[in-house]
Amino acid sequence: MRKTFTLITLMILFLGSISFATNATATLPTMTANPGDAITVPINVTDFTSVGSISLMIAIDPAILNYTGISNVNVLTPGLTANFNAGTSSVDIAWNAGSSSLPTINGLLCNLQFVYNGPGTSTMVFAPGCQVTTGIPPVELPVTYTNGQVSPFTGNASNATISTLDATPGQFVTVPLVYSGFSTSPKVGAITQKITFDPAKLTFVSITAHGNLASAVAYASGSTLTIEWSNPLGADINGIANDIWMNFVYNGPGNCDLSFAPGCIISNTLTANIGVNYHNGAINQASTSITAVLGSVTANQGDDVFIPLTFTNMPANTAAVSLHLPFDYPKLSFVGVTGNIHGASVNLSGNAVNIAWEDYSHPDINGVFLNLKFHYTGIGTANITFGPGCMFSDITLNPINVAFTSATVTQIPAVPTITIASATAQANSDVDVPITFALLPSNIGAVSMYIGYDNTKLTPILPLDAAHNPNNASIWLTSGQVNIMWNSILPTGDDVNGIFITMKFHYLGGGITPLVFNPGCEIANAPLAQIVYVNWINGSVSSTSKVSGNLTYDSHPNPVLAIGNATVYLKDGPEPIPPSITPVPNILYTTTTDASGYFEFHVPNGTYYLYASCSDTWAGVGLPDVTNLRRYIAGLTPNTVDDALRVLAADINQDGTVDLGDVSPLRRQIAELTPNPNYLIPNWLFENFLIPVSGADILQNFYGICSGDLNGSYPDPNGK
Repeated sequence: MRKTFTLITLMILFLGSISFATNATATLPTMTANPGDAITVPINVTDFTSVGSISLMIAIDPAILNYTGISNVNVLTPGLTANFNAGTSSVDIAWNAGSSSLPTINGLLCNLQFVYNGPGTSTMVFAPGCQVTTGIPPVELPVTYTNGQVSPFTGNASNATISTLDATPGQFVTVPLVYSGFSTSPKVGAITQKITFDPAKLTFVSITAHGNLASAVAYASGSTLTIEWSNPLGADINGIANDIWMNFVYNGPGNCDLSFAPGCIISNTLTANIGVNYHNGAINQASTSITAVLGSVTANQGDDVFIPLTFTNMPANTAAVSLHLPFDYPKLSFVGVTGNIHGASVNLSGNAVNIAWEDYSHPDINGVFLNLKFHYTGIGTANITFGPGCMFSDITLNPINVAFTSATVTQIPAVPTITIASATAQANSDVDVPITFALLPSNIGAVSMYIGYDNTKLTPILPLDAAHNPNNASIWLTSGQVNIMWNSILPTGDDVNGIFITMKFHYLGGGITPLVFNPGCEIANAPLAQIVYVNWINGSVSSTSKVSGNLTYDSHPNPVLAIGNATVYLKDGPEPIPPSITPVPNILYTTTTDASGYFEFHVPNGTYYLYASCSDTWAGVGLPDVTNLRRYIAGLTPNTVDDALRVLAADINQDGTVDLGDVSPLRRQIAELTPNPNYLIPNWLFENFLIPVSGADILQNFYGICSGDLNGSYPDPNGK
């Protein structure tokens, strides 16, 4: 352990205390509003100390929140700007002190102004890349960011309610929209309602409006139905006498939500916005014991698979079947059908199989209707589903309600494994991502890998040097995909196992970004070019945050001592409190303090606990510590057992309490008397902080102390 008290070091420590001995925070509120309300969102900060610049990016849902401007800028940050960035859906805030003095800011930084479109919830999130600098030269100020949200107010007297109904695929369905609790003085003067639905499951036909809302009009565009009504004199819109029927054809299968979307506004004749509670509805498929089932199977890459289509409890008057079956291409390629005993028409359209059958002679179609044949190229699970428009009807052309069960083709587990590593990196840095082969046979002759990535977060770095590409594979890029090809006429031998290639990316940040094996990946042997069955394990690149601080001796009121060359750990659980010795947490990350006691980790988001160990000599313990121990046990003040770490250092026999049983083993240890069986405490103890990492850097200083050194008198080896 070393301590340096040169003038330069003192200046660094002093400036560090100015820059970092704070608990800087930036906080957004959690609030409610009614659709159409203009709202004010304050950004409050604490301990923005000696600030030189501020850069904040607050991600919102622009469909729900419409940014309109900034107000009440803190007088200490003149010229602070805020602008909406459509590319990142964020409000970007910027300020720089320039040549001005560096202010310390507590309280309101500024207000952001929005119109709340509602009726859903928009989070307001401090996005990766937020940065506040402090001091000269500028260094990053660690800030704890607290996100907020705006959600709908639910305590209004007025309500708009969409009904929930059951239906059969092919059925014409009328869904009421009913209003209640609206004032008649002043009356409602205008309505705009936007309602989303799945256009694959529902086909909009028309509306039928009643009573005072009879003049309402509607139109559908994509997945949104817009309903509009106005009356300059106003009207009472309450009750079923004034409801609006939304008319659809339910295509099915499955349930379909009908949800109020951003842009819903109801106002009175004074053009004032009315607060409304919006209640969503749905059209659900009615329950039935009549079923159509696609059978799930398992397969290896390159296998042909047969998917049975089975009907159960179909009524005797079933006369027509129309099925639309999308499947995952290119994981699956459609080959044809077998066992088509009823003569159904089957054709391929894009990545869907369409089946049509009609017969009015009352045949029994229960059981296996036919088998669909696919070629499974992999990789991973592939789906064949009953898509919208699947219908059964009887001889009178009435729809038959059928419950549908879709199918999966699941890859059979193999022994060989190919794995993309899960790597971590700081934003705007380069990162290596190895692809590792394990337990592959010795006769590998060809490798084809297609690695999908998010090109908004990762940029591949090519060409690769020999260290990254030791097998000299061919590599090229297509949109969002790294293509890797290698082949050899002769088998490779066992050297194919291990790291086959190391991809290199520039990581832009923004959280976890997956790296996935896309369909078409294949390993083949030589010289027969047969597919080798392997497990394909995806990986990722995720951002890291800095966890840093200084480890010092708990020496107050004596001069501060840095604990250098100590090992600092991040573990996955808290330290057991004596007399417990379990559970024993796992070490996740390790580093070493420098001469000033400084340590630093770069870790992904997670929950960690801070530990340390030290091999320096046990010292600083004498009869004054025994006196302080006795005074603490007797409850006498003052004594120097005055913080939690020193209380831990006083539990000499590790029984969980500090009492007279700790005095004798401490005296024997000081006198170097042996045996001393009750001196069970380790030579060094350290504080054990919880470290929650969630996208922001964390500064956490902590103390260590020798057991029994209850007055913090550890000797400075430099004699200072």
